[in-house]
Amino acid sequence: MGRMAIEKERKDNPQKKMEWAKILFPHFQQYGLRNVTMDEVAKVLQKSKATVYKYFKTKDEIVEFVVQYKLGEIAGFVPVLTDESRPFVQRYIKAVEHISTQLLEISNLFLSDLRKFYSEIWDMVNQFRDMAVNQLKDYYESGIKQGIFNNINPKLLALSDQVLFDTLTDPQTLDKYGFTLKSVFEEYFKMRLYGVLKR
Repeated sequence: MGRMAIEKERKDNPQKKMEWAKILFPHFQQYGLRNVTMDEVAKVLQKSKATVYKYFKTKDEIVEFVVQYKLGEIAGFVPVLTDESRPFVQRYIKAVEHISTQLLEISNLFLSDLRKFYSEIWDMVNQFRDMAVNQLKDYYESGIKQGIFNNINPKLLALSDQVLFDTLTDPQTLDKYGFTLKSVFEEYFKMRLYGVLKR
């Protein structure tokens, strides 16, 4: 009889995992996710494969954590958008600037591979999109109530934002028109801001 497999004890060190995610994220942007192996991850981190396995069971866990890390970075727009100590319109501008900076680091290759080969992790992106759209809808509603924005149905505004986010996460569309995430996002929200502000 063969030896029974022994479950390795896993280490739960969020700070260490975050440090690794910051190292792995740009690598994944450049080379994609399709052929990711634990050997490659260990090499990029300059750690032994045994050390990597102490923190992650599989490469899927690693990809999931890296995506969670990046979505957490992007989600930094929420406290900016809801910061009532700032002027109302400035909150919007600063939130868009924050998201644009984060999107600049995301490649079409990474998005394409994530969508094709990691469908369950891709669901996290969709959930994040829904959260972002709801945050923006609440913001529009508040702006309309305060008389800062034109009286446009906030649900319709949020729906058009959702269409944008769907476009942003479709690498084929971005490649077809030669767009980057950042360029589309900035131009769209520039049009959005000047379209809803009262003159």
